Amino acid sequence: MKFLRSLFILILVFSPVTLANQLPASSVYHFDSAWMNQNSQTREIVELRGEARLVAFIYTYCEHTCPLIISKIKDVLHSLPRDLATRMPVTLITLDPVRDTPDQMKAYLLKNSLNEKQWEILTDNKEDIRVLSNLFGVKYKAMSKDELAHSNVITLLDADGVILSQLRGLNEDKKSLIDKIISSF
Repeated sequence: MKFLRSLFILILVFSPVTLANQLPASSVYHFDSAWMNQNSQTREIVELRGEARLVAFIYTYCEHTCPLIISKIKDVLHSLPRDLATRMPVTLITLDPVRDTPDQMKAYLLKNSLNEKQWEILTDNKEDIRVLSNLFGVKYKAMSKDELAHSNVITLLDADGVILSQLRGLNEDKKSLIDKIISSF
């Protein structure tokens, strides 16, 4: 018995994946894919791990609901205590990888006065975007060559990529999301 206990301890100590590093089963960070941000830097989705964050799906050429999503996120951030509002990372995932190049994504951040230290836009291929959007419950489809219809969802992830709360629709009250953000820090 002592031998088995010692063996178990050795396995835990020298294993490349310890219990502390394992993701919860419901984590969206299990999706193994490489993404590019507005600075042309490649990031694995699991690199977002480590702090709670807001996530939304947009495309930079959108003239209808995407600006409203950005406005709603800003409103949520302004409703938080100041020290928390400035620390809360926001990740935007583009739904239009063809037109949303890193240069276009960077210009979008500047145009909307979004601080790159806090806000990031990620892009990938169409297939990976579809898989990730499904993990968040975001649906979208092309309405024309230049326009997408999509769910208007703002998601709060915990530090391990588990969905804690979602605003589903732009008219939904932000109070429950704000309360969840505050309790997760």
